[in-house]
Amino acid sequence: MKDLRTLSHVPRWAVLRVIHRQSVADHSYYVAVYASLIAKTENLMPAMHVILLEHCLYHDIAEVFTSDIPGPVKRESCNPAHLQLYEYAGLWSRGLGFAARDDVSPFLQSLCTICNLLDEVCYITGEIRLGNMEAEVALTFSLNRLAKVMANIILTPETTKLIMSIIQSENADQNLPNEPANKE
Repeated sequence: MKDLRTLSHVPRWAVLRVIHRQSVADHSYYVAVYASLIAKTENLMPAMHVILLEHCLYHDIAEVFTSDIPGPVKRESCNPAHLQLYEYAGLWSRGLGFAARDDVSPFLQSLCTICNLLDEVCYITGEIRLGNMEAEVALTFSLNRLAKVMANIILTPETTKLIMSIIQSENADQNLPNEPANKE
């Protein structure tokens, strides 16, 4: 279980020079907070709400031993099935098998992905606010990915409005995009 605390020392953003470090634990916390908000606007049943929260809290737990592998590298160079087996084996060997869930529905997985990307957008916006102009490309990339995921899932209008209001609040008083780019 001590590995859980290790997540607070595992940095994210290996491919982006950052001003303010974000740990995997910080990221997982924010993803779970956004998931809780979205679960309420989606009127999820309590059991689904719990599954979503747990999935969001533990979605990057394997990074205790893999570290933060950048998404583009994961998507382009790793066989997803092999990576999942490796991560699950690592979790079980460290006593973290409870996080190796395979019962999360595609809908809840998509909600977790939205929350994950929402944290990316908010974090990157903060980096730009701190003067990190290198982060602008990452922001565009994350907004585009968020738009693609949102286009492939049916959300309540309240959830879409919530997501947009979170992004807009991060962009307040900034000359930054206020919404995900259109899927093209």
